[in-house]
Amino acid sequence: MNAPIFSSLVLDENDELVVASVDGLLKALNPQTGGELWSFNCHAPIFSTPLPLHQSIIFGCHDKRVYCLSSQGQLLWKTDLGAPIYSSPALVGVNICAITTTGKVTILDQKGKILNSLQLGGEVFSSPVLSPAGYVVFGCRDNYLYSFQTRW
Repeated sequence: MNAPIFSSLVLDENDELVVASVDGLLKALNPQTGGELWSFNCHAPIFSTPLPLHQSIIFGCHDKRVYCLSSQGQLLWKTDLGAPIYSSPALVGVNICAITTTGKVTILDQKGKILNSLQLGGEVFSSPVLSPAGYVVFGCRDNYLYSFQTRW
């Protein structure tokens, strides 16, 4: 890698190591040899931990977009959310929750279509988690934890 890595590493459904870096590269590596299998450049820093989902990889980027790549690194779709995304996307039922640094919580379907959004009063860098009871929970820079029931 030629740039810092801020996100967590993940293994995709093919047991390939997926690594995002602040130089805008998302790479799949062989976890045993470290050899590069593919690379995708979104030309802006990636702080978001990728979400492997049904032979695809979803992640947010500083360029204000949520990206979805195939498990071979080909762009399937990208959706502009209007502000940088540092937090990691989360699977909420069959949909995807992505949160921008300006506090916009967005629910997307698996094709990148925006289904619903909500604007909070503070910045968000925290990644959402899904509780067993079906709530999306995350922290905000307004000193609150937010919890939303997932009806989207």
